Amino acid sequence: DFLNDVKNNALKAFQHQDYQFDELVEQLSLKRQLNRNALFDVCFDYQNMQFYDLEVEGVRFTPHQFATQTAAYDLTLTCQENRDEQVIEGFLEYATKLFKQETAERMVAHFQAI
Repeated sequence: DFLNDVKNNALKAFQHQDYQFDELVEQLSLKRQLNRNALFDVCFDYQNMQFYDLEVEGVRFTPHQFATQTAAYDLTLTCQENRDEQVIEGFLEYATKLFKQETAERMVAHFQAI
């Protein structure tokens, strides 16, 4: 039942994905702070598109993974379909001031179980 509720809520959210963020914040009368997101602290990012190398006027652009030193949100789970291997890959980014590594690893294990 819980997973069906999550699925239904996600499908409803997709219907409103074009709603402007700034307008939503204004309508909700939320206080804006430059170092915080006005609406949420946790993000789930699911990429279901393929990445391709791009070349423009002799300049080639290719995807590159890099390590960051700061988390954009308190917790971000990013997943991407790997169609070649028929799996979902991903990574978890978290604020180390809020979460221990063991906690993050446990959250990943729970997600994998789902």
